[in-house]
Amino acid sequence: MKAVVMTSKGVRFEEREIPVPGAGEVLVQSVSCGICEGEVYRYNKLRETGSGEVLTLGHEGSGLISATGPGVTGWKPGDAVTTSLGGAYGEYFVVPSDRLVRLPSGVSPEWAVGEAVACCAYSAKNARIRPGDRVAVIGCGFMGLLITAFAKILYKAGNIAAIDPVSWRSEMAGRYGADVCVTCADPLDADSFDVVIEAAGAPGALYDAGKLAAEHGRLTIVGYHQSHGGLRSVNMRQWNLKALEVTSGHCRRPLWKRQELEQVLPVLESGQVDLKGLVTSYAFADIEQAFHDISTRKEGLVKAAVQFEA
Repeated sequence: MKAVVMTSKGVRFEEREIPVPGAGEVLVQSVSCGICEGEVYRYNKLRETGSGEVLTLGHEGSGLISATGPGVTGWKPGDAVTTSLGGAYGEYFVVPSDRLVRLPSGVSPEWAVGEAVACCAYSAKNARIRPGDRVAVIGCGFMGLLITAFAKILYKAGNIAAIDPVSWRSEMAGRYGADVCVTCADPLDADSFDVVIEAAGAPGALYDAGKLAAEHGRLTIVGYHQSHGGLRSVNMRQWNLKALEVTSGHCRRPLWKRQELEQVLPVLESGQVDLKGLVTSYAFADIEQAFHDISTRKEGLVKAAVQFEA
């Protein structure tokens, strides 16, 4: 099988043996694997430093079960699945069976990007949105857009304001449930949002989040904040005076992600959320181009996924 590793000199394709699933594991033939922006950041850092490190990346895999290991029940070859965590950039991958989620007929493994969807579902739930709440979403990338949709459909948010400095991204939020779409926070009323979801990962986004939140508002941080070593300055005096409830929207437990993914799959299958419309497909051979397009913020690209030939 073909697999990819990322090096300081670029992408390298390797020939490997197809892995054999062990006890409790499943072998999946890859159909697609989403590309996480965190992986793009790590790859770009590797290229910048020129170190000899080699990265094996990928964790948003979807495909068809090829074989099951000892002790696995409830799964059979041919089942369409996605994962709550698993699936490197290769034509096959092995994953514990308890990380698998069965895909309904209305959700294709070509654009399921399970782990990424699971993170969005967890973040939306962790924001504790109540019916009628005023919600601000800062950052209209894949996570911000999908969280906006879940906030409106699942949690019955009232007015949702979406903020992104890139106009086509902020405008896109209108198709995913936002009532107001702007390129900066300035036109919005300060101190007026019950829930603020920061999904940008930029220092200024945390400033805007504190500004927009109402007293006793809830601020959920979803952005990864990788630049500058992850260090950020925030106005704690402001946060304290407003008595903000600040939580993380991140989830590190694959089984929790699986549960959240299972909860939102019916919404995706029903067509209430156009998940397919957020995913741009790249051939496996073009994975480096996909990384480049993400890095350079290609217009119209929200989420990239590499596709594998059957």
